[in-house]
Amino acid sequence: MIWPKQFQMANSLQIHETAVKYTERAQEGCTRLNNLLNRMSEASRLEQSIDAMGKEKIEMVGFIRHYIDAQKATHPDINFQFQTDLKVLYNIISPELIAQLFDKLFSNAISFHKTGTPIILSLHEAKNQQSGENKHTVQIELSNYGAMIDDDKLESIFTSLTSYRNHRSMQDHLGLGLYIASLISQFHQGRLTALNNKREQTMHFIFSLPINK
Repeated sequence: MIWPKQFQMANSLQIHETAVKYTERAQEGCTRLNNLLNRMSEASRLEQSIDAMGKEKIEMVGFIRHYIDAQKATHPDINFQFQTDLKVLYNIISPELIAQLFDKLFSNAISFHKTGTPIILSLHEAKNQQSGENKHTVQIELSNYGAMIDDDKLESIFTSLTSYRNHRSMQDHLGLGLYIASLISQFHQGRLTALNNKREQTMHFIFSLPINK
């Protein structure tokens, strides 16, 4: 049977469009895989080097103010706020690693915050009753308005490879950033947690670490 010329052309066009779609999907898959491998390599390098990092006595209020100022200079269109009642707070930390932890949390907040709303970092000192003695801790909380994470996923985001928040860009926001932040928290004998405030529609990351003066 000889098919009409118009049918042959239409069939050829359909095959071409299908091939293009599969090619685009393959390219997107390669891009995602490369991003994944790069981030896994970043995490692996940090895991290998983190134990070798030194700690020093740092005045944390000034340290955080300096970091916030740098964020304001880098992102002048975003309203960054720093809230604390503390004037001075010394602690023994690795400033390089804490800055990396902040980088991961701020990158997450910037990517998912609602345009026109502030990103707020708060700092305060707390006392926890543990084993019959008062343990002084510093609580650092970063919050933003915008997309939240399902409550049943909040504990797994620090070990997962995939973000559970809806993307606003084509870039893959893999959970390796939060995994790295969790490693840094553990290095400081601290704890990193995530919370939703559904009434305010805000997402909160809380970094608690002991105060070693």
